[in-house]
Amino acid sequence: ASDVYKRQGSGEIFYDVSISEQSGLQVPMQYVNGTEREFTVTVDNESSSPDAASGTVTLTAEAKDEIIGFWEFTFTDLAPGSDESWTEYFIFDLGSSGTITWTATAISDTDVNPLNNSVTLTTNVKNTSGGGGH
Repeated sequence: ASDVYKRQGSGEIFYDVSISEQSGLQVPMQYVNGTEREFTVTVDNESSSPDAASGTVTLTAEAKDEIIGFWEFTFTDLAPGSDESWTEYFIFDLGSSGTITWTATAISDTDVNPLNNSVTLTTNVKNTSGGGGH
């Protein structure tokens, strides 16, 4: 194991949980106000981790400098090399066009690398789908 996992005494637990920039947070790139859509957030316990991981993942949705959505998910005994995902549906109405900024963060007590624990993405919001007049 890497030196980062050196144990200073028996019984200590170490791991490296992460939220991947490529697939750890999946939100719509485009969103129409008032429609139902979904997001997926995934936490990984890196395969190099010597121990199972436990903690929480928080997800916030922010628009116009206000938090418009907050979710919290718990993971327990996530084995090294494993991941856990959550998919939820949401409906927002910003009242106008704009953006939603999503931030997913994994939080755990003995994570050796907190630098890979957070991902932020943006969704563009518009008022109507702009379909044809058939």
